[in-house]
Amino acid sequence: MGAVRSGEIRALTGLRIVAAMWVVLFHFRPLLWEASPRLEADLGPLLDAGAAGVDLFFILSGFVLAWNYLQRMGPSFSAKATAHFLWLRLSRVWPVYLVTMHLAALWIITTLYIGDVPSPDADKLTALNYLKQFLMVQLWFEPFFDGTSWDGPAWSISAEWLAYLLFGGLVLVIFRIARASRARTLFLLAFCAALPPTLLLLASGVVYTPWSWLPRILAQFTAGALAAAAVRRLVIDGRGRRLAGYLSVVLGAAIVAILYHYAANPVAGMVDPGALASLLFLPLVVALAVGSGSLPALLATRPLVYGGQISFSLYMIHELVHTAWNWAVVQYSLTMPKSVAKMVVVGLILVALIGAMALFHLVEEPARRWMRSMADGEGPGAVPAPATPPRQLVRGAAAALAAVLTAAAVSGVAAATGSPTAHAAEATRIAVIGDSYTAGSEEGGNGPQAWTEVAWGLLAAEGVEVDADVGAEGGAGYGERGNRGNLFIDLTARTVRRGDDVVVFFGSRNDQPVDPEEFPTLAAETLGLARFAAPAAKLLVIGPPWPDADPPPAVSRIRDSLLEQADLVGAEFVDPIAEAWFVGRPELIGADGVHPTDAGHAYLAAKIAPLIYDQLTIRL
Repeated sequence: MGAVRSGEIRALTGLRIVAAMWVVLFHFRPLLWEASPRLEADLGPLLDAGAAGVDLFFILSGFVLAWNYLQRMGPSFSAKATAHFLWLRLSRVWPVYLVTMHLAALWIITTLYIGDVPSPDADKLTALNYLKQFLMVQLWFEPFFDGTSWDGPAWSISAEWLAYLLFGGLVLVIFRIARASRARTLFLLAFCAALPPTLLLLASGVVYTPWSWLPRILAQFTAGALAAAAVRRLVIDGRGRRLAGYLSVVLGAAIVAILYHYAANPVAGMVDPGALASLLFLPLVVALAVGSGSLPALLATRPLVYGGQISFSLYMIHELVHTAWNWAVVQYSLTMPKSVAKMVVVGLILVALIGAMALFHLVEEPARRWMRSMADGEGPGAVPAPATPPRQLVRGAAAALAAVLTAAAVSGVAAATGSPTAHAAEATRIAVIGDSYTAGSEEGGNGPQAWTEVAWGLLAAEGVEVDADVGAEGGAGYGERGNRGNLFIDLTARTVRRGDDVVVFFGSRNDQPVDPEEFPTLAAETLGLARFAAPAAKLLVIGPPWPDADPPPAVSRIRDSLLEQADLVGAEFVDPIAEAWFVGRPELIGADGVHPTDAGHAYLAAKIAPLIYDQLTIRL
């Protein structure tokens, strides 16, 4: 079984802004072509296919959700776990969706009272339609998506919501298929799952047919989920990851080449032949997920990852900007020379980007945290949720209040709102078991410079008060005794308490000399003891890191065995090797070539604190 983890794949986050900008430029094409006819000749084949960016989003959505939830929800059905999943998905999409939905409604109403060009969507502002829009089900009753949503792009969110509701059943099936299948079988199934939209294209010659949105979301979402299950079973060394990175470049170039080829060589009877390029979306996502260097490294840079973070807000706000400008042009009979038109187009895109950043920071993120904090469970085994920082709580409340007031303006009903009562959270109890990467060494990480101490500070900044016990010993591992003669199981017995909320295991490369046949049993006994000692705790198992992209086979075996044992006890597994922790960052490793410096410990804290924070969610 492969070495994988749940969590963010930065290259795929960066890919989101590429897909979002593709859709944005697709909608802005008439303005672009009018401003610069040369652009139409040069970029027409590429931008004319921009609607396919939505299919890329569908694949990414299925992949990322399966990547994060396959091991959590796949083994058995749980109504609470499914409800928790759906609430978290709502917290991700609903705040921005509601704000843009009401902004669109207000815009439509504004055109009825200002000027003489009323919006053609005015007749859609009905009570029943409002309810459909509010519940994100407006698309489910219509064969075509055009005109179904007050904010045009919201049709795909309605489609995604359907996929989210089906995910609880889908993940059960995929988990069982994955358990009985090899990676190549799963890749083949994923490719087959992605075929229905292409088959319909070949049959009709067009992408946009009655109910075509349904196979698009179901097929692409399922394909992405199957691909994630396949990637989970892969074991790829540094060379393989670099080759996957190069493959992603080839696939990206092939997608563009196909679009230009069919633009220059139309197929008789086929209106949208370029849509055949969407067959390469799935392998592109897989290559980016497992690859390193080249294109994956580019997409994982901070600017593009930030772009990926604001991509949903950009997707939801850009058409409002576009629609408002088109109305102004007609209403005021605006004409302008090409030079001014170019600046206008650039300005409109900048307005959309600025609006997206505002939505992300003022609505999306604070409201998401606020909604997550509402998942306040009282049952046995519930883990205290991290407290929402006051500034974010205020912003989230303001965002929700704005949505309610806007709804009242649309419906003509005044709404009364109340203030949520904040309750102070108890200190979160965390136990950490580790080796010298946690205990510190002569190279760094001692006392307040240890990654644990830095991580507690980072969590405190997010409102999480930590009560921690750290059991770490240089040289120790699951099967290798440390400098004071202890194994991880000994450290676990001394450190883990019944009331712990999270237990973290980190390492260990020290287990390289351990018999590979005995190591799984040693790891299982250690994790089993932690589960017994703290039955309500979340277990977070972090494999051994390695400072370069080519760890020894023994370290890879340790990593693989830990993954399997973590799965068996329901622990979350994190793979620093696959994540390339420390790779290309020699300044973070001391002169001995092994241990992190103080800067390296700060780096570890920045990596591990969010992983611990993610475990501090309450089951509904």
